[in-house]
Amino acid sequence: KLHGKALDFAESCVMSLALWLRFGNADFAENLGWVQRTDYAAMVALPHRAVDAAVDLWRRGVHATGASTARQRSVRQSEIRAWDLGRAPADLEHEAAVKQECLTSAENTKALMKYRAKRVNQPGEILVRQAYQKLILGQQHSLWDLWRKRAFVVQAGLSGGGFRPLREALRVVRGYCGPDMDNEHEAWALAVDLATITPFTQSSGPVWQVGDYAAFLREKQLKRCSPRAVQLSKTAGTLRPKGRPPSNAPGAPKPDLTGLI
Repeated sequence: KLHGKALDFAESCVMSLALWLRFGNADFAENLGWVQRTDYAAMVALPHRAVDAAVDLWRRGVHATGASTARQRSVRQSEIRAWDLGRAPADLEHEAAVKQECLTSAENTKALMKYRAKRVNQPGEILVRQAYQKLILGQQHSLWDLWRKRAFVVQAGLSGGGFRPLREALRVVRGYCGPDMDNEHEAWALAVDLATITPFTQSSGPVWQVGDYAAFLREKQLKRCSPRAVQLSKTAGTLRPKGRPPSNAPGAPKPDLTGLI
């Protein structure tokens, strides 16, 4: 059983990855940084820190959210609408001229960020702040429930059973279980990340040594076990249950855990 600094670090792993995955964006994760403390006072301040980090990216013309879940895509649209609030008629002509130029992908991205940064406006900032706050807290306040049950999740991660005990532990956390597809996606992603890119992993093999191989295995497992894959796959003309991963369905093949346990 962990105590002291070791337990604090394990809890920081859980809360840091959970918040990063909530936004689904590497730029946001880098801008926010590591969640150093998980005590009550730090958790009260964390949503404000996260919103400020996201708004800072928006002001620079950079998306703070990814596009892996419906919630993230909704916030992404709010970011675009907020930039559009500061658009002047002359900007449309300028953008049309830029599109006709032969720019590389990197140059086009840099130019787009520059134009968006120029459109930063106060009404737009209010709009994205509200969107980020809703994304972090949500209707179920799932990050708070995860914080309350973090010790249970940590113990599941240290049980030595790989990522599946982590996934089962997350089922008792509000906002990390079905039938909502976004909840299922975040839960699987958090379980796999905790088991592959943190000291929760018990493997000293390729996952520990080669980052590219770890990323490959994580992608492979997410494709196998994500609810989206379950929803699209059909057996005898019927869909598998949406609320459970495929490995829990009767007759389903066991996932390939090579390198994960």
